Amino acid sequence: MNGNKIEIELSVGECKDIFSDYLLLDSEATSGFNKPLSMFATNRQDSGEEWWLTMKSFRILWSSVLGFITELSDSGVSLVYFSGLMMDEGLLSIFPYLSIESKHKGRFFIPRLCKDVQSNSPITGRVCLEYHCNDFAELAAPSGFKFFPGTEIMGITVNEALVKDAIRKDVFNKDTLEQLLPKVDCWWVCDSDLEGMAILHKFYSGNELAQKLQEEVLRKFGYPIKVYRD
Repeated sequence: MNGNKIEIELSVGECKDIFSDYLLLDSEATSGFNKPLSMFATNRQDSGEEWWLTMKSFRILWSSVLGFITELSDSGVSLVYFSGLMMDEGLLSIFPYLSIESKHKGRFFIPRLCKDVQSNSPITGRVCLEYHCNDFAELAAPSGFKFFPGTEIMGITVNEALVKDAIRKDVFNKDTLEQLLPKVDCWWVCDSDLEGMAILHKFYSGNELAQKLQEEVLRKFGYPIKVYRD
């Protein structure tokens, strides 16, 4: 499937920098979580297409990894947050998956947007979607969300009782995120190049996640995997 070019790297305890970009200095909001796990798609052959190949491979994996995270909790709900440019090659490509009258079932929230001047410069915005397997399989497909560089993506798993409040939160605001994290079971963040992600979980260690995710990736995709444990 990958032409012997793409390899998946799973690393335990080596991704704190990814999380720290979103936290306050000297934050203790993640003290209740286990050691993190990172997952990255890497290209074993240097070429001008390296970035495109790794990003393409990551988006194939991404929806299944979100399903894997959701299934770790019997009663949890996974919310996925996007922040970026409201343009056709950015967040606007998510909008076809938001219709309340379509087959797409997940809840969503979009803060009020307003472009009140004539300008060619796109405005920035954010979107939050509830994870649903079929919806996100389409969202991650080539005709779905464009994964525009510079878009920030993160997600949490929370109890159903917290969804109504959490889906409206601006998790890209550090103070807001600090208050929310103690209430969530899992927090994950995509890296800035959209080639991988880092995961923190309260009930599964990084080593346990690595084992489970390794089995999931091999079963569904057959990518070769390297696992680096602490």
